[in-house]
Amino acid sequence: MNISKIHKAARKYGLLQLSKKTGLARSYLYKIVEGSSSPTLEAFGKIAKVLGYEVSLRELPIEDSAEDVATKVAIDGKWKIHFFNFVDAFRRSKNPDLVKNPPGEDLGEKERALLCSITFELCRELRVEVPKWALQKHTLKEPWFVSGMESLKAMAIVESPATFKLNNIFVLENFLSRA
Repeated sequence: MNISKIHKAARKYGLLQLSKKTGLARSYLYKIVEGSSSPTLEAFGKIAKVLGYEVSLRELPIEDSAEDVATKVAIDGKWKIHFFNFVDAFRRSKNPDLVKNPPGEDLGEKERALLCSITFELCRELRVEVPKWALQKHTLKEPWFVSGMESLKAMAIVESPATFKLNNIFVLENFLSRA
């Protein structure tokens, strides 16, 4: 619900009636409608209820958390940038909150499998409990050689950590390393 809905409520009920229904002062409602004051969250909730809406709060993902980077990848497809921002943030902070929430459903199958593999390996490396969502197998139907280079496929088969191999993803030994 936005401010235009508050204007609609004021027109529909009139300020006096809206004041009675919400318990908010008519002068306060007038200031909100004219734009000289912003409603508090409580006032916004009362007005929303009169209009048949419910105001709820949800926790936003932590910047560079697994959930956050998955959302960014789903939007722009740039998994290399976002996933390695996650790797850096997690190694730097060792904050288990970065892996608390699973990636959203809008993440592609390959990227989801890769993020689960990355998360599993990082949790093992940092001695952080692996979240349940990263323990699930996400085996791809076709092998994915992340480097994309034909000449590196054999090396990737040999060097990939077991977690990646279980998901049918093949990376080089230095995949999670940064220069």
